[in-house]
Amino acid sequence: MNLFLLAHGLGDYIFQSDTLVSMKKDGNPRGYGIHFLVILLFNLAVILPILSWHSVLTAFIIAAAHIFIDYARYIFFKSDNAYLFIIDQCTHIAVIYGATLLFSIPSYSPVYINCAVIYVYVVFGGALLIRHVLDMLRLQSSQYKVKNAGRIIGILERSIMLILVAIGETSAIGFVIAAKSIARFKELDDKEFAEYYLIGSLMSMLLALTGGLAIQGIL
Repeated sequence: MNLFLLAHGLGDYIFQSDTLVSMKKDGNPRGYGIHFLVILLFNLAVILPILSWHSVLTAFIIAAAHIFIDYARYIFFKSDNAYLFIIDQCTHIAVIYGATLLFSIPSYSPVYINCAVIYVYVVFGGALLIRHVLDMLRLQSSQYKVKNAGRIIGILERSIMLILVAIGETSAIGFVIAAKSIARFKELDDKEFAEYYLIGSLMSMLLALTGGLAIQGIL
């Protein structure tokens, strides 16, 4: 199951561009076709250590189900918010779990795979979750919407925290928070921005700490 979870994280969080997301939101069949190929490619790539006709069939079924879920979401819910994002992701994960059980896919969970799954979901999946939550709360006004820069800072922040917690150096997290706060010091005088900043930072920390503790438990 962890192999397909990794493939899902790579295909849905990292290698799904903003252009592809826009195409899917517009109901463009080409967007769904490209996304199907991306998910299928990663599914096939990760199953190489356990390659069999069962695993290949499972890879196709998971990819097809993924696109079906995404298209159903477009048909029934034109809007996009944190609740739908969480339901969407839980549905994808449930399908992966069900398909691997149904076709009796052998377990392949070395430490590096488990750590990679946690890293991808916490760092990149977390970026999407935080963005959806902030958008839903309407705290992200056009004045403070720094799309690429904010996302990159968040990814780096969670990556560093994840590593620090995993190696047991939690005291160093304070330096990461301090560095981020110094960069935004003047803007914190604005109450609206301060609330937006605090919610995003606390969610980012929670995800990183949870992921770091999970990796620490695996190691």
